[in-house]
Amino acid sequence: MPGGALLRGLGVPGGDALAGAAPDFPGAGDALAVGGAEAGGAGGVGGGELSVEPRRAVGGEQGAGLAAGGFAGVGDVRQTAGKGGEIEAGAAAEDGDLAILGGFGHFAQSLGAPPGDAAGVGGGAHTIEAMGGGGFVLLGGAGSDEAEFAVDLHGIGVDDDAVVGAGEGEGEGGFAAGGGAGDDEGARDLRGTAASGIAAGMYILTLIAARSHTNLDLATIAAVRDAVESAAVTVLSPGEAVEMACSTEPDAAQVRALLAGRPVDAIVTPAQGRRKKLLIADMDSTIVTSETLDELAGFAGLKDEIAAVTARAMNGELEFKEALRFRVALLKGLKLDALEQTWQGTRLMPGAVELVRTMKAHGAFTALVSGGFTFFTSRVAALCGFDVHRSNVLPDDGAVLTGLVAEPILDKDSKRASLIELAAARGIGLEATLAVGDGANDLPMIQAAGLGVAFHAKPAVAAVARAQIRYGDLRGVLFAQGYKAGEFVGD
Repeated sequence: MPGGALLRGLGVPGGDALAGAAPDFPGAGDALAVGGAEAGGAGGVGGGELSVEPRRAVGGEQGAGLAAGGFAGVGDVRQTAGKGGEIEAGAAAEDGDLAILGGFGHFAQSLGAPPGDAAGVGGGAHTIEAMGGGGFVLLGGAGSDEAEFAVDLHGIGVDDDAVVGAGEGEGEGGFAAGGGAGDDEGARDLRGTAASGIAAGMYILTLIAARSHTNLDLATIAAVRDAVESAAVTVLSPGEAVEMACSTEPDAAQVRALLAGRPVDAIVTPAQGRRKKLLIADMDSTIVTSETLDELAGFAGLKDEIAAVTARAMNGELEFKEALRFRVALLKGLKLDALEQTWQGTRLMPGAVELVRTMKAHGAFTALVSGGFTFFTSRVAALCGFDVHRSNVLPDDGAVLTGLVAEPILDKDSKRASLIELAAARGIGLEATLAVGDGANDLPMIQAAGLGVAFHAKPAVAAVARAQIRYGDLRGVLFAQGYKAGEFVGD
């Protein structure tokens, strides 16, 4: 950042600074230029003046304070940003943006950033410039009546995964120290909790908004955060997804009540081991938007009749194997070109490619396991990048369908067996597996997996599955594992 310094941390409890201690961070004794201000002088902040000076180092055990030499402004920073805080000399952000935050709600201003839409701070005495396309984090304000304000993490030199603390009592603001842009050390809660290594026994609540219907607004985040007494909030995708660290398991019913029917999903997972090493996904109404057998039946003029049977089977009202044999028998004599025509009308679920390719890019093995047919799973697997696919075979005589299903039929038990087999073959514990599907034939694998996600599921499945995506798309499965949108791998 030309002519400036990069703020690396947000908020240090004043009691943690060692009064009179010599600065012990790199460049602590150097005069600093902030937002283009002269070194050692006053930098313009909004309409006022802000003097910046290195003062005191953060005390405590190594690793318990600021991450990667991070720094913070604390106290009432309307007069000085040097009160118990430090700003690192020489740190630079590629885009030249800078922000200084402090005072637990008393102060927030941006430096060196182009003006944008303003968000209210505290009681409205200050504003925060919206930078880099939005993406606000809600700051908790321990020990202050001005308890919360919005901070844009994009374009200010603070990592997207910067954690925002909401400690209570004894003046513990607990704001996070985040790395600079491109700094993969990530954010660290100043009380010792690392964003990438949260303590065992903690839980993560992930909120995911349906992008086509709503944005995840600050008021909603604040209400849920306060209800679950979250220690930290992390933005995964601005306006779409955040996660909250919780010391006890949040009450999912309470969270749903707070969301009051808004199109926002809430998923609770243990904090440890969130990123899974094996993905098993259903195809119909999960990786693709349709039920391919129902669509195929449309070319025989039987879509409504067969779709009614499919719906009952997927809700667990009919035994899957018998229901499949019944439906396929009705298609006896259907010309094979109907398969290709059905395929041409098949669409991938939004987020499907990102889900598969992102998990693969991070070392996971991916499998498409379906009660549908190989004609479709082979093509879907190739489009998305699945490592393997398994499904049923639809026999033909070279011109038309025979009306039979090749045995053995892949059903709900086969799906669960596939999960266990593929995991064992790769030395992966079931706790490190993920299964996603919508129907009753997916339920056994959903229940067996370390993270089982019911995706826009049938009522019988939704009634028992712990993790559900009712509104969002398959990106939500990545958010539930702690992936940020910037980490997604797409086309």
